[in-house]
Amino acid sequence: RGVSNNLHVIHSLFDTPGILLLPLNNFCLAITVIIFVVILLIITIVDLNKMEIPNTLVIVVFVLGIISIFTMPGTSLPSRILGMFVVSVPLLLITILVPGAFGGGDIKLMAACGLFLGTKLTLLSFAFAVLTGGLYGIWLLVMKKKSGKEHFAFGPFLCLGMAAALFIGDRVWDWYAGLLYL
Repeated sequence: RGVSNNLHVIHSLFDTPGILLLPLNNFCLAITVIIFVVILLIITIVDLNKMEIPNTLVIVVFVLGIISIFTMPGTSLPSRILGMFVVSVPLLLITILVPGAFGGGDIKLMAACGLFLGTKLTLLSFAFAVLTGGLYGIWLLVMKKKSGKEHFAFGPFLCLGMAAALFIGDRVWDWYAGLLYL
């Protein structure tokens, strides 16, 4: 779940008088989110410059995903585990069928972020990424900046989608589910 839900969960867990861990938990949540966003910014910059997402940054996100199990308890462990596979496996299969469709760094980043975000927000982050990346790709073609055969860095759009899902994902999901009467 998103940051707002995690804050609600933390507040409800420590709403009992006499428990003094509330400031510590809010601090840990804030630090986890800040580090995640900073790492996403670094990945964006590196991918834009080198068209590559280094394994070291993916490992940092994975470790942060493990830490977030404790600092962001609003997302269940099964959701986090499924989140690792729900987008990364289809991306891997697409890349096997269409070589070069996605980079290995994109696939590994989605798996690591799935552990951090959980299933729902991972799916939503990928939807955001496809939407923004697709619009950018159309713009590149229309402006004749790239041909249909050329690649562009998709990592920045994945990172944008992950940040958007983290901060507004629950509200977007609820809005969309409301449209479908789920």
